[in-house]
Amino acid sequence: MRRKPRPVQGDVELRGVYMHEELDKKIIEAVRGGRNQFHRLSEFLAVPGRNGFRVVDRRLQALRKKGTLKYDRKSGWYVAI
Repeated sequence: MRRKPRPVQGDVELRGVYMHEELDKKIIEAVRGGRNQFHRLSEFLAVPGRNGFRVVDRRLQALRKKGTLKYDRKSGWYVAI
């Protein structure tokens, strides 16, 4: 029997599936709004919990892997599409 994955703070449960779409939209809007450094993004999003910055980091990396966001050392995060 498979166990249900544990929810992480910041995840939104929707019928047993954890969705990140809301947080992803907020991240993309924040990057478009000029918050392209990690510390500015995590402060703006204010994900609750002691490890809220980890949730933001996971979502940034997932969006990067998906091709939605890209990162440059000089300019920071930017929307690729």
